[in-house]
Amino acid sequence: MKNIFIISFLLIISNNAYNQNIDSLFIDAHAVNLGYGEEYQIERYFIHDKIEKFNHGEKGISQIKRKYSLSKKLVSSFNPEIKIEHKLLIDKKDVGKNITLTTICYIIPYKYDLTQVLFLQTYFDRNINIENQFVNYFIGDSIPEYIKNSAAIDTIDFIGRKIILGNICDWRGPHNISCANKGQMSWSIFQNEKMAEQDIIIRRHLASNSNLSSIQSEEKVSILFEGIPTTAIKTTMKISVPKIIMGGSNTLIIYYITQKIRNKNVSCVLSYYTNDSTLGELPPLLSEVISLIK
Repeated sequence: MKNIFIISFLLIISNNAYNQNIDSLFIDAHAVNLGYGEEYQIERYFIHDKIEKFNHGEKGISQIKRKYSLSKKLVSSFNPEIKIEHKLLIDKKDVGKNITLTTICYIIPYKYDLTQVLFLQTYFDRNINIENQFVNYFIGDSIPEYIKNSAAIDTIDFIGRKIILGNICDWRGPHNISCANKGQMSWSIFQNEKMAEQDIIIRRHLASNSNLSSIQSEEKVSILFEGIPTTAIKTTMKISVPKIIMGGSNTLIIYYITQKIRNKNVSCVLSYYTNDSTLGELPPLLSEVISLIK
């Protein structure tokens, strides 16, 4: 009887530890299915997977490198911490300003001669512990359902606050929402303020180096973000697509923001086209989270 009690007690401790580990990893994560597989955001990582038909062995690996623009020079390896048969590719691309895009690619045999390719991408230093935990939860089909959303939206959880949006908005990716003619918003939650600030530096750099846009002006402006006085960077950007194709304005207004909201270190990017708002006013989606200080 005593031994049974000890075993039961140890199982309870083990289950509690498992639940704490999984909750700590996914507490600020988000996943959305846009119709071609789920995409995940976990702090510094954007993650997605593909299931396709590739050849087995080195020929299949070469096909994957070519299809997903990975370096031809990559040599596949194996991660002993991952509990399934796989090949591993790690690609790095310099995108300027000392910013590197790292792509971690797991190639996993799937049923019916298919191959599952799992991508973890980050512009930050890697966190091997996060990577290993996520991949093992993923292959074990243990990703918690509470982080997942379908593409359709009615209400969102914005850093611990519920916002009712109705049916006019759609997810464009994890923590990335767009409302027709009413603006777009994306956000990330980080361990510390420095990472949130670095995320904004990265986003601004990537936006400014697009072949389809050019920056017209930038300025610092005072706003209230979730009621907190905050300095944002306001960018006016011209999209190099004819208005007739855009179906309206090709001038995009972007607000880049970092702030501590409800004890979370947040980076947030809000944007809208100039025809989506009355002069001097914000469109409805942006007005849900920021207001201008005049």
